Amino acid sequence: MIDELRKIADAHQATIGQVALAWLITYYGDTVVATPGASKPHHAEEAAGAMRIALTNEETERLADLSMRVTRL
Repeated sequence: MIDELRKIADAHQATIGQVALAWLITYYGDTVVATPGASKPHHAEEAAGAMRIALTNEETERLADLSMRVTRL
């Protein structure tokens, strides 16, 4: 899962955390409200940066598939 997040992050010039948050918003957007914590200003800036990431359908589904596999372990 981390390897795929890293690959997608590199493609979008983003961090792994931003991609993970973008995936949650994209995949579960109608049922989940993402409320990332931030103990420092740069954490809030990073989280806000997730909103600029437009994951492709393929990326979204790939992360969903991997997520299901990981949770079944």
